Amino acid sequence: MIAGTVESYYQEAQKPVKQILKKQEEYFQSLSNICYIYIWGYSFAGVDIPYLQKIVEVNKNLPKLKWYISYYYEKDKERALNQMEKLGINADSIQFPKSQDLQIN
Repeated sequence: MIAGTVESYYQEAQKPVKQILKKQEEYFQSLSNICYIYIWGYSFAGVDIPYLQKIVEVNKNLPKLKWYISYYYEKDKERALNQMEKLGINADSIQFPKSQDLQIN
């Protein structure tokens, strides 16, 4: 009974990533020539990584692409860097502004 409840919750909590990517294919293709990506408040959880993979996959300027990834705790920065390196993104193309230092004008 408990195992079934936990399994049911887990299935319902998962994002239908493949369906979302397929449905939003045109949008992701429109990102093929971007030069800058700003990521604020992103968890870098496993379920979210396919979205970044898709951006990397479609981008024609990957070596020139600049990433700005905010972080709050040092461990968040380390997790983000680790995930980005797994995606083949060079650490030199990433800047990490602290969330606390961001200002909205």
